[in-house]
Amino acid sequence: MTPADWPSAGRLYSKAIVLLVCLALFASCGRKASLEAGDRAPEFSLRDMDGKAVSLSDYRGRVVVVEFWASWCEPCRVAIPEMNSIYEKYKDRAVLLAISVDRDISDVASVIEEEKILYPVLFDDRDVNRAYRVSAVPSTFLINKSGRIAEVHKGYSPETAHEISKAVEGLL
Repeated sequence: MTPADWPSAGRLYSKAIVLLVCLALFASCGRKASLEAGDRAPEFSLRDMDGKAVSLSDYRGRVVVVEFWASWCEPCRVAIPEMNSIYEKYKDRAVLLAISVDRDISDVASVIEEEKILYPVLFDDRDVNRAYRVSAVPSTFLINKSGRIAEVHKGYSPETAHEISKAVEGLL
């Protein structure tokens, strides 16, 4: 290719990029941006702090609260005492699973110790948060006894814990 060919090559690359963007947009048109109430909760199997595999299907027939969080997320850390309360209140009748999106297990272990997390913490393999279409942490999914999403809570506010507790009560 000579310098004289560069303008036409540039146009060709531009057209190729536009085509790829259009194909990507077309491919995603049928996919919802996030999971909603009524959607089937995607199955997962992840490892806990002890390396034990934990699967969503282990809890079929029970109400499950799945919270995606990160050690560096301040709202996630603020929510921990409230999530501990929810766990304590419903631990005999419902399940609370925290899924960390962190890459460093030592960061997570530090938060578990500092904040005294009582409920199981699992480590995401990145496929699970993609399957749940997590766009923010914390994101909390309430899953009913038949494995369908009943509610989704994105982010954190002082009312979130009350809303989650009320929803769990209604699903029991």
